[in-house]
Amino acid sequence: MNLLKTSLLAVVCSVSMAATAAPINLIENGSFEDPDVAVGHWAYFTSAEVDGWSGSNVEIWDHLGGEAAYEGEQFAELNAHPGDGSAFTIYQDIATTVNQSYDYSFAYQARSNASESFNVSIDAITSNPFGLPITSSDISNIETTLIDQITTTGWTLFTGSFIATTDLSRIAFTTVVP
Repeated sequence: MNLLKTSLLAVVCSVSMAATAAPINLIENGSFEDPDVAVGHWAYFTSAEVDGWSGSNVEIWDHLGGEAAYEGEQFAELNAHPGDGSAFTIYQDIATTVNQSYDYSFAYQARSNASESFNVSIDAITSNPFGLPITSSDISNIETTLIDQITTTGWTLFTGSFIATTDLSRIAFTTVVP
């Protein structure tokens, strides 16, 4: 088994291998500690500025309004500066072994109301022979879960597992736009 974690007010995330004595976290920067944000503040970054993550913008909080992270000192807000009504996605591609089982977990807390929701997707990267940017035609969905059981008063830990079908898998968090 491997373990994947993330936290969201977004996200804290990890993936690890249980075949080893101790699980190995395969998610980079799963608790959004890099880049560092001053305590009591938040900062907005492109995903290229947040180690390990790709996709949309990332808003990182460090005890803003006294809100503590599920793990570590910081956490990410999933829908950073949505303004135009479009969905936001952040994701990581991780090296996996075909037919190996992986466990994942992430923590989530809604920021403003209990009607917020998002999808967590586990995808197989099916082709990318020359290391070119991955397109939607290179991705095959393994599973997608709608997260709509949420609270604004504390973190909720979500867990799941999947079996890798390729040597590169993606975990993605996508806002649901009404």
